[in-house]
Order: sequence, then C-alpha cells, then structure tokens
Amino acid sequence: ISPIDENRRLIGYDLGADPTVLKAMEKAYQTQMPSAVYPGKGLLKDQRLLVLHPLFSDDATGAKKPSGFIAGFINPQLFLEGAIRNYFLVTSNTALDIIDITEGHRSEFIAFYPPDHGYENSLPSQMTYFQSYKDYNLLPFCFFDRSLTAVVHTTDAFYDEHPLRAGWRAAVSGLFLTLMFTVFVAFLRTRQ
Repeated sequence: ISPIDENRRLIGYDLGADPTVLKAMEKAYQTQMPSAVYPGKGLLKDQRLLVLHPLFSDDATGAKKPSGFIAGFINPQLFLEGAIRNYFLVTSNTALDIIDITEGHRSEFIAFYPPDHGYENSLPSQMTYFQSYKDYNLLPFCFFDRSLTAVVHTTDAFYDEHPLRAGWRAAVSGLFLTLMFTVFVAFLRTRQ
C-alpha cells in the first residue's frame, strides 16, 4: 500500500465485506477482465474508483483457478484536473463533466472541470441537467467495465464574451418558430 501514511486504515481491510466490491470481484473472476467499482463511503474520504484486476494460476490439470487480485484506486477528479492542466488549453468558456452512466446504476458525477462548477456528486434529473445548457457535446466512452460520458458545454462566460452568438441563436430560433407557425396557418387555410 502506497503511500502508507494516509492509507494505513486500508491494511487488513476485507474488500469482500462491501457488497458492491464483492459483486465487482465476482464479475472480474467470471469475465477474467478488470472491473471497477466505487466502494462504500466508509472506506475512503473522497470518491475514488477501485480497479480490481483478477489473477489466476494454473492448477495440476492446467485449468485456471482464481488466486487473488491486484487492486488500485483512481481518483477521477484529480486525474481529470491533471490531464486538462497538463495537456489542454481550457478557458472559462467551457466546462467538462464526466458522468457514470453504467446500466443498472444510478447516474452520478465522477469528475468535473473547472472544479468550482461541480454538483457535489449529486446529479440533478437528466432533463434538468441538459436543459440548463444551451450547447453541449456528449462523448461516450468506456473505462474498464464502466460506461461514462463526457459532457462538454459552454458556460455563461462564453455568452458574455460572445453576445452576437447568443443573439444569432435567438434569431434562428425565432425564424424556426415563424416558419412552423406559417406552415401551420397554411395547413389550416387549405383545410377550409
């Protein structure tokens, strides 16, 4: 365990005592592939992803039998912040949310950038979330056995710096509504 000082309480911890971790361990053994899970809140102070890689050894008959795990924690928030700071030019005009959308689990934020716009891991209803942004791009991806999506969206600072773009959006919306209203009126006239 490293670093040992801040993780001393993990020594001797029974991962199988947490039902969600036990389920991920069983899945890893069945699929013989790494599995990732969020352990119970009592194990760690912050939200970290526990990655479990199953190990197998050959028995006398040559069949593979489970012999243990290599386990590691990943803090998605720190991972995202480091990646963006080191490799991307990010301005206050855009924000990035990473949401876990794995089937059979409650959707939740696992990371967001910039850190001050987060929702403290409580995802509002999906309709409310997506209606709160004018522009957004969804970029789905898989991380071990988790289904995630990156939501890149503009912030209010973008529209403050680019008022013409906001006006253009309103104009196009107005033209579209006018066109729909005109078609509807034409339809009613032809019915008479």
